[in-house]
Amino acid sequence: PAPVTEKEKNGKVRFVYYGTSGQTIRLGGTFNNWDSYMYELTEVSPGVYQIELPLPPGVYYYNFYNGINAMIDLQNSERAYTVDGRTASILYVE
Repeated sequence: PAPVTEKEKNGKVRFVYYGTSGQTIRLGGTFNNWDSYMYELTEVSPGVYQIELPLPPGVYYYNFYNGINAMIDLQNSERAYTVDGRTASILYVE
């Protein structure tokens, strides 16, 4: 599969999640104070969900969400622990 996070030339970052078709997948991270209901991904093909966000340069922690379940980005090997001990994926935006 393609990388989950892609840095676009327009200053946006594309987050991509691979799963089962028909799910509701959301995104939360340090860029939105971990609000897992602010950003819902769009299913662009069966089981492939994505969203583009404008993010200024920085280091961001994030997870995908399905219901109340947080999921790391399996296509991104960069990981860290949040202040409350959860595992999160890391994104570096230059």
